[in-house]
Amino acid sequence: MAVSEGRAALHAFCALGTTIKQAGSQEKFRQIDQTFVLDFGKLCLRLGAKTFSYVSALGADHRSKVFYNRIKGETEAKLKELGFPHLLLHRPSLLLGDRDEFRFGESLAMYAMLPLKWLRIGDSFRGIEASKVARGMLIHAFEKRPASFKIIVSREMHQFTP
Repeated sequence: MAVSEGRAALHAFCALGTTIKQAGSQEKFRQIDQTFVLDFGKLCLRLGAKTFSYVSALGADHRSKVFYNRIKGETEAKLKELGFPHLLLHRPSLLLGDRDEFRFGESLAMYAMLPLKWLRIGDSFRGIEASKVARGMLIHAFEKRPASFKIIVSREMHQFTP
């Protein structure tokens, strides 16, 4: 909770998400990444949240042929329909950090993206530490005049150091 102009302002942050493999099916994935996120958003709105910050994904698009990106895009669109005064959608690329399980595809992508970091190009596509995403969420939510709707991509989040 933040205090501004003598009033308490409620900010909600949501980083709930899984993988299809962890969920076990596309149906369960949709339940976790969409239904649970939207239920949390509705609860936050009822409790008076003015700002909702959501970790989505690079490539989120409700028209995507890729299931994962389509669900993320649908979730963003439905969050927008809820009517938060301030909705901040954070679209990181590959999230970096400690994991409980080994993810071969992510490990391969992480190594493939290393030259982008060395060359200082491709900030929108190279992996990003979860701590930078979290810091970006806080910074954008607590701006003096937060945007009513904003999409924040990895390129913008890379500037935040933990």
